[in-house]
Parts: sequence; structure tokens; C-alpha cells
Amino acid sequence: MKTKTKQKQEIINTRVGGFGGSDAKMFYKVGLNGLSALSDTDKRRIAVALGQAEFVETYTTDAMEAGNEFERWLAVNSYTVETGWKNNYYLISEAIQARNFKLFAHPDFYEKTNKIVIEAKYTSSDINETIRDYKAQLQWYYMLGAERVYIIKGNQGEDFYKHEERQIRRDDNYINILLEGINTIDEFCDTFIYTEKDEWTEGDLLPHEQRAAQLMYNYLEQIKVMEAEVFQFLLVRLKVVLPFYSYDYIHKFQFLLVRLKVV
Repeated sequence: MKTKTKQKQEIINTRVGGFGGSDAKMFYKVGLNGLSALSDTDKRRIAVALGQAEFVETYTTDAMEAGNEFERWLAVNSYTVETGWKNNYYLISEAIQARNFKLFAHPDFYEKTNKIVIEAKYTSSDINETIRDYKAQLQWYYMLGAERVYIIKGNQGEDFYKHEERQIRRDDNYINILLEGINTIDEFCDTFIYTEKDEWTEGDLLPHEQRAAQLMYNYLEQIKVMEAEVFQFLLVRLKVVLPFYSYDYIHKFQFLLVRLKVV
């Protein structure tokens, strides 16, 4: 059995040279609106697939790690190797191909005999909203040849066994738009040369990267507030105890507060 670290490395390796289910939204919006829909982040992702830019692993947030834990729980309690399920199976299609890159998916669980995909999500939104958010990825599985696709949706903050299951209907119109996006980007790659941006803004990030950046910003702001409260407390204490301490002690304490930018 592969270790989780080895599985993760294999998934990372496939991102150079190809596109997976997590890229499906990019292909859908290009299929719908053309190349003008590509963001700078999309162009960098294409550059990574073509070997023109280095892959940078996304920071794992608490929410993402909780999702990983949910998937591990399902692997032990529901979709086990013993019952024929493969975790993070490398799914490709001989029928759907591009000239400049590979197309693949890593479904959370795959039953090869009947071509069944199980996609696990652990979100705070309800199951209908989660399905809408991940529709491109779910239809991507059908595009690559899956016969049945299910979503297993856990509720963030709740016990894993309190999950919902829903079968996803195949949407041929949606898949045709994905295929149009694939053809358009494939042609784009014939002449595409990537130039790294000097500066990135929040608008250049993918939605999950924006959420991670906002979460980190909120943490830093909370730390600043707590630091200010501690420093204010020290300043008040200094004024109260000044008459009771020697000059040398007071001088050292004042120097500390100056270093901490309190006074």
C-alpha cells in the first residue's frame, strides 16, 4: 500500500505535464467565454503543466486538513481496499486527449470494475451548494469515462459519520463546454510563452488561495490586537509601579517598552 506522502508526491508530479479535476473550472470558463477568461493564475498553471514554471505547493489550511482527515476516515470505514476501492487512483482516458498536455483525475475513491467515482468533500455549505461549487470537477470524471459519480459530503465541525451522499447526474452539455475549453487551451499552448509576474495581487489567486490568504490575514490581525493589549497592560503597570523601583530597573523597563514600540 502506498503511503500518504508518496500518494501526495505522485499527485504533485502529475501537475507538471497535465491537468486534473481541480483545473476543470478553468477549462469550463474558457469553453464558455474564450481565452479572455484566463486569469494570471490560470496562465501560471498552464506554464507549470508545460514545464515553463515551477510548481508551488499550496499552503494547507485547517479546513483543508480536516477534509484530508475526512477522506482518511472514509478509506478506513467505508471505501476500503479490501472491498475493491482505490484511493486517489490515476484516472485517464484514451478517448479524450490533447496534443500539448495530459488530462487526468485523482478521484478520492475509484471502483475500477464498474467505473464508479466517489468524491469526498468536507464543507460548511449544504450539499446542493457544494455540488454547484464542484460541478466542473464532478463532470470532469464523466468526461474521462466514469460511469457513475457520487459525492460524499461531510459537515465541517461535525462528526464524520454524519455525512450525506448524492449521485451526480451526467451533464453532456457541460462536458461539451469542457471539451471546447480543452481544445481552445491546447491551441493556445502551441505558441504560449510564460513570463513570471513581478508582483501578484489577491485577484491573481485562485478562489481557495484567496480564502487561505484571507484566513492568514485574519490571524495576523488578531495577533496584532493581542500584542497591542499586552503592551498597553505593560505600560499601565509601568506607571503604577514606577515610584517603587530603582532608577536602573525603571530605565531597563523603559528600554524594553521602547524596543517593543510601546513608548
